[in-house]
Amino acid sequence: KVSSFSLSEEEKKLEGMLSSMEGVGRVKVALTIKSGSESVYALDQSESLRNAGTSDNAAYEKDSDSKPMVVSSDAGGESPVTVKEYLPEYRGALIICDGAADEKIKLEITEAVCALTGITYDNISVIKMKS
Repeated sequence: KVSSFSLSEEEKKLEGMLSSMEGVGRVKVALTIKSGSESVYALDQSESLRNAGTSDNAAYEKDSDSKPMVVSSDAGGESPVTVKEYLPEYRGALIICDGAADEKIKLEITEAVCALTGITYDNISVIKMKS
């Protein structure tokens, strides 16, 4: 099961990883996303026949109602059956850190953020933190 997505938690995780890199120093991370997360649920498709004609001319049509399939928990509640979970897609990143004046550190930070988030190089800004 995929846990719920939290942008601030993702930023904190990235801050922790980047701050452990040689020469980065203090770091703050801001991420933006294109769209939120989305869940796709299993559907319970029940069909029923509906009388669509008069009593002399009995014709039947199918009604199809789609409702999310649910499972019951031991606590008595119900939850939908999740088929697929889509996580948000990142749009950009702003990294503010002590080591941004060094071009080598700046490149390593950009490569790390790109690798971890899928954000393209041109959407990642690395800026020196004020003293």
